Amino acid sequence: MAKRLYPDTAIFTINNKVYAVNDKLHEVNALAIIKFFALDGRLLKKVEKEVLLKANEVQELHAITPADYEGASQNDAMIYTEIIAGKKDIMSSTAFNVRFKDLNLPPAEISLEFNDQFN
Repeated sequence: MAKRLYPDTAIFTINNKVYAVNDKLHEVNALAIIKFFALDGRLLKKVEKEVLLKANEVQELHAITPADYEGASQNDAMIYTEIIAGKKDIMSSTAFNVRFKDLNLPPAEISLEFNDQFN
């Protein structure tokens, strides 16, 4: 039997909406987690929803509004989504609101620590 390369339950973001798809032939109880982050790493908002995904359907889980980006502009933020069924992480995805070449990332901060005990 061939191994499937995609999960039966998935979550994705398109056109300011978060959707979940259940490709199984039965309903699935799941937890959807949606996190909005500023590109400097600050958590702007976290939404958790217990959902019942209908068999073989796509469901809208969340309509994204400007209030979800409170504290940052939409272009300087990202959306991390995750769907969990039972004790197993089914899928996660990350969405940016601009093309990668247009991302306005803050400068990287690098810190070095020397411990002579290990040298």
